[in-house]
Amino acid sequence: MRRLNWMMAAATAAAVTTLGACGGGSATADRGNKAADALFAEDLGDSGGALRISSPNVADGDALPARFSCDSTGISPALVITGVPDGTAELAIVLDDPDAEGGTYTHWILAGLPAADTSLAEDYVPPKATSARNSAGRSGYAAVCPPEGDAAHTYRISVYALDEPTGDTVDKQLATDALEAIAERATARATMRATYRRAG
Repeated sequence: MRRLNWMMAAATAAAVTTLGACGGGSATADRGNKAADALFAEDLGDSGGALRISSPNVADGDALPARFSCDSTGISPALVITGVPDGTAELAIVLDDPDAEGGTYTHWILAGLPAADTSLAEDYVPPKATSARNSAGRSGYAAVCPPEGDAAHTYRISVYALDEPTGDTVDKQLATDALEAIAERATARATMRATYRRAG
């Protein structure tokens, strides 16, 4: 199986800072957010390009409805994953905001998803799935929440096919540790994007 060439010289120790909005405030840079950039920068083939992620809530490149943001209920969007490569042990999802002022802000790291075409309903995590801590320092989905007055932020919603289970290495772990565990096992990636802008 193909392995990532994982380079994380800047992430030798994890430090997750609690932030109220996507990258808002004057907090120090989160090494977990740098790990998200390193993971996304990896050149991953996807077994012929079959792996796909989509959402019934938003088309690729369109605006995310407010109910998935801090302006409303802040629930996670529904997702549909198809074309999972043969040999995949499990799937992982990473939702992040590379437009955040303080560096890429990681909203959601979810692993342990079945290695098959998968559908997730809104605000739903399968019983055996594991969630790492996001950039807000909490396990689970952190609602998208760009600062008021900012131009629309573009959010990346990526699915990773993994060749080995992550087990407890993701469950409630710091973002850096969870993203490194995903990087070590990832063989394919597919990404969709959605935007969000707050009024103000």
